[in-house]
Amino acid sequence: MFLTIVSYLVILPNMKMDNRKRARCETRAAILKALAHPT
Repeated sequence: MFLTIVSYLVILPNMKMDNRKRARCETRAAILKALAHPT
């Protein structure tokens, strides 16, 4: 749950940034989400 919160903190501020930086942060959030919820 903590990593999910971190993911939101990473994604939300970057919605105001350009698409390249936002895509990078979304990728980082996806990695954090994968680590938080291993399949």
